[in-house]
Amino acid sequence: MREEQGQKDHYNLIAHQYDETIPKHIVDYLRNRRIEIFKKYGLRGKVLDVGCGTGEILRSLPDSTEKFGIDISEEMVETAKKKVPGASFEIGSITNLPYKDNEFDFVYTVAVLHHLITKNNVKKTLKEIYRVTKLGGVAVIWDHNPLNPYWKILMKKAPQDKGDERLVGLKEIIDAFDKSSDIKFLRLTFTADFFPNFILKGWSIFEKMLENAPLINKLAAHNVIIVRKNV
Repeated sequence: MREEQGQKDHYNLIAHQYDETIPKHIVDYLRNRRIEIFKKYGLRGKVLDVGCGTGEILRSLPDSTEKFGIDISEEMVETAKKKVPGASFEIGSITNLPYKDNEFDFVYTVAVLHHLITKNNVKKTLKEIYRVTKLGGVAVIWDHNPLNPYWKILMKKAPQDKGDERLVGLKEIIDAFDKSSDIKFLRLTFTADFFPNFILKGWSIFEKMLENAPLINKLAAHNVIIVRKNV
């Protein structure tokens, strides 16, 4: 598909500089928050990162997990292989995952859906994530919240964005999953890329207060959907 080829070409082009597009202290902070949530909701066993990029999250998962990643960009996967030598990687479309039904205990995708552009691509990807998740397993979808005004500014300047991205709403994500599953959602993070390192030292406590505040939390940076595939 034209949309996928465009994203593939773009990420092959920027793969060598991708890890420098966001300050390291921000990357570390957000990665740790993500893994905190993953552990809370069942991170274990055989784990798949859908749209794994350079493997930044995969390499920080517990050693007890069996790590798998897939990305459409060959150059991003080459970087990921160097970062996470013990993981298994595939290069391919996430709208048609090359894995068996019910293969993974835990599947996640982080900041990927808005790059898929069309509603059809988003729906197909979410259906595939559900398909490869084991019965009793968990899938976590972590993506940009369209209600947060910061994204419209940042995405015009961020080198990882081409300009044709589409922010995906909470309802669109939830509606793609089987209604027999246990589905819950969280609104998380108010951390901006321009925050200096010293702010983050006590930031998480204040941030979690914002996340738990009605109305305010609707403007959080990320929607996080947790899906448990019922037996």
